[in-house]
Amino acid sequence: MEVAGNPHADDQTLLALAGDAAPVVRLAAAATGRSRAHGTVRALAASPDWRVREVVAGGEAEKTEASTLPRDVQALLTEDPRWQVRVCIAEHTQHRDLLTRLMADAHLRARKACALNRRLEETDLEVLRADRNGEVRAWVSWSSGLRGWRKSREQWLREAQDRSADVRWTALNHGDVPRWVVETLADDPDETVRTHAQQRSQQGLSRLRTPGTPFPAAAPEAPADP
Repeated sequence: MEVAGNPHADDQTLLALAGDAAPVVRLAAAATGRSRAHGTVRALAASPDWRVREVVAGGEAEKTEASTLPRDVQALLTEDPRWQVRVCIAEHTQHRDLLTRLMADAHLRARKACALNRRLEETDLEVLRADRNGEVRAWVSWSSGLRGWRKSREQWLREAQDRSADVRWTALNHGDVPRWVVETLADDPDETVRTHAQQRSQQGLSRLRTPGTPFPAAAPEAPADP
């Protein structure tokens, strides 16, 4: 374990330790080796252990984003059979072709992660707003709030009328939600959305946004994963 985590360990030693019988050693070797020579990083990205590949991709425990990886390594991990690995690339890749590929990923977690990618453009958001899964569409709404992006009236209307209650709930809890959206959702068919909208209208109407005057509010919570 000490050798696998030693930043002075040579690449061949790290590659050998990445195949160690103990998972903790394999992961430590991957974490140490993901910033090494290109050949070493690519070999780790091809490991039979998906947890090693996740570390290379920049899993939650890592401080370095996937965007620091060579493009061909990112491309390899984009095709990984485990969604946990693809999610890391989806959230951080800076390559347009890889992001486009991941926005069409079969697993909704990967598509949700795309919504958090800071390099998204408006055309990308439109693709994700049309996603077949309501959770993905809700994450697009939520992430736009994190970025402070202004939505058009058409976009607000689309979210307020979305068939998914997750999307309508997220729109309602957006920090810059317009007054008319709250009033629209006060008649929502979903009881939770409707009740919360009515409470906001009755208790906090004076704080709701009027045209041209956004108000500060706490960021909404992320929609829950399945």
